[in-house]
Amino acid sequence: MTPNKFYRGRPFALGDRWLILLARTYGAPQKPLTRIECRQLKNLANALGPLIYDVMAWVIENWSIFSYEAQRAAGLSRSPDHPHIGFFVTHCQVAVNLMKKEEERAAQEAERLRCFAEINAAQEKARLEREKAQQDEENEDEERLTLEEVYQMLRSERRGN
Repeated sequence: MTPNKFYRGRPFALGDRWLILLARTYGAPQKPLTRIECRQLKNLANALGPLIYDVMAWVIENWSIFSYEAQRAAGLSRSPDHPHIGFFVTHCQVAVNLMKKEEERAAQEAERLRCFAEINAAQEKARLEREKAQQDEENEDEERLTLEEVYQMLRSERRGN
């Protein structure tokens, strides 16, 4: 059996990844995958390519969202409470679509925050420029007073001579 190129050299690496993600997310030890489940993951990996790793991680971390949306999209009366490979494989397109929507939403939020930061930076720059202009004006006023004082001193000296 030749390993799938997406398995990083081992045919069941994807199954191992599934079990590790489940253990990290749900904390309980997981039972080993059956041959059917491994084959299902292999077929899904062949269909999705390297995207399988991101989709799998997203599905396990967001199982309640994924299972609800898949159930709704397929018109099912119920869905598994915990990650199930067969359900995931059957409804993988729902997962891909949800993940893309979430990425788009995150990108829009990042753009909104970037614009907000640019606006704040521009406002701060304008405030600093106003303060500097005001300070320059005050310094000029002080210089004028000083020049005026010098003028008065010179005048009074002339009068005194």
